[in-house]
Parts: sequence; C-alpha cells; structure tokens
Amino acid sequence: MTKGEGCCFTCTIIIFGVALLGAVIANIVFSILGLVDTSHKELQEQCPGTNLWVYLLVILILNYANHTQNITQMTENNPNLCTLICGLMIQIGFIAWGSYELWGVDCVDQIKSNLIYTMVFINVFVSYVVTGGGVLVSLFILCSGFSKN
Repeated sequence: MTKGEGCCFTCTIIIFGVALLGAVIANIVFSILGLVDTSHKELQEQCPGTNLWVYLLVILILNYANHTQNITQMTENNPNLCTLICGLMIQIGFIAWGSYELWGVDCVDQIKSNLIYTMVFINVFVSYVVTGGGVLVSLFILCSGFSKN
C-alpha cells in the first residue's frame, strides 16, 4: 500500500465514522422529538392496541446499553461467548417486538403519518440490517476458523 492509498483509506474511514455518528445522533434526536411530540395516551386514542411509544422509549434506552456491551465484548481479546449470544437474543427480541408493533397491530395504519411510527420503522429496519450483517460476518469468521483446522 502506497502512502497515498493509506491516506485515502484513513480519510474514508474517518468520513464513514463521522457520518455514522451523525446518523446515530440524528436517530436519537428525532426519536426523542417523536416521544415528546406525541404522548402514549394520544397514540392509544388513535390506535388502542399499539405500544409504539413504549417500544421506542425502551429501545432508545436498552439498545444503547446492549450495543455498548456487545462492542466491548467484541473488542476484547477473549470475548465472552455467552454474553454475545445473550445480547443477540435480546436484539432479536427487540426486532420481533418492533415488527409486531409495525405489522401485527390492526389499527397501526391510522398512525403511519406520526413521527413515532417513522422512527420505529427506521429502527426496526436498521436492526434487521445490522443484526443480519453481524450474524453473517460471525458465521463467516466461524466457518473460516473451522476450515483452517
């Protein structure tokens, strides 16, 4: 790798990191705006069976803790496999709950224009992509480790 290529790669990583940080901050800000703008009671009046407000609040709080724990475990030289598996199961549970709230509740079509619905949709979609990607990368690493033995 030449000096110019190394600099370009470093700049690309830095720009990607800043963009990712901006996306995370924007997600948090708009999620909080949606929670402040519409109360749980208002959503229940429009759609009695929905818990989108509660779901968005819970994932704002617990996803941060779950992702922080998983990243800490993955960066250690000897990660605890049990902790990573538990984190994955929690993430899959959040995805299932969010999917049910978006597509399993009958009256959710009445609140599709609400910011809370939009933020839950974005969070569920991103969770599908990140969790699926993480599982695929983990399987690839696991399979390549077995093939070397």
